[in-house]
Amino acid sequence: MEGGSRAYMEKRIRAMIRELEEQMNGLELKVDDADWESDIDYRKPIDALRLSLEEAKKAAEETAVSSDASWQIRFRETEDKLGELGDRIKHLRGRLSDFLPE
Repeated sequence: MEGGSRAYMEKRIRAMIRELEEQMNGLELKVDDADWESDIDYRKPIDALRLSLEEAKKAAEETAVSSDASWQIRFRETEDKLGELGDRIKHLRGRLSDFLPE
């Protein structure tokens, strides 16, 4: 079952992290390029998302070396956390869409 293999899950988690990093980088660039004075108001949520992403990366690294008995559960938990983080990024992007340059 490829969907449940350890190598498949590691690859999937790495891809999710890369995608979220790209989204965060793009969002930060747009906020930096925006000409409004209140960009500091959005720096805190962006910084919080960046911190959450770093925590997820650390959890993924720990999961990759976890014991055979727990790796599947830990990968699913990490995958869920990354999914939630993606939702938070989308939500913030939506809140900022009226202010950010395309």
